[in-house]
Amino acid sequence: MTRNNPHTLHSFDLEIDRTYHRLVREHIVPPESDTHSVSVASETDSTESMADQPGPRERTLREMVAPDFTYESLCIQYPEEDVPFVLKNGLIYLLPKFHGRAGEDKHKNLKELKIVC
Repeated sequence: MTRNNPHTLHSFDLEIDRTYHRLVREHIVPPESDTHSVSVASETDSTESMADQPGPRERTLREMVAPDFTYESLCIQYPEEDVPFVLKNGLIYLLPKFHGRAGEDKHKNLKELKIVC
């Protein structure tokens, strides 16, 4: 019983401790492994994989959730236009006017804008 836990504690199981130290001696579990990380491994038949060459190192859960900085920028990147863009003054007057008032239909305004453009 502790201050934080008023219930009785579980008894210490020596078999778990013996198994852990046996695995460390057999180099299955590295002794310097981080106590806060969890190793994620797929369950395979160990007799078949012993003859094969070892694959890549298993990644810990901490390594899996670490950010990967090989992705591209998340901001909007506009492509370079080879064609010169010219805005003609006569076309500006054809664009529908939208003021955002309560009675105006924004969807209708967008449809008209798509027609003009």
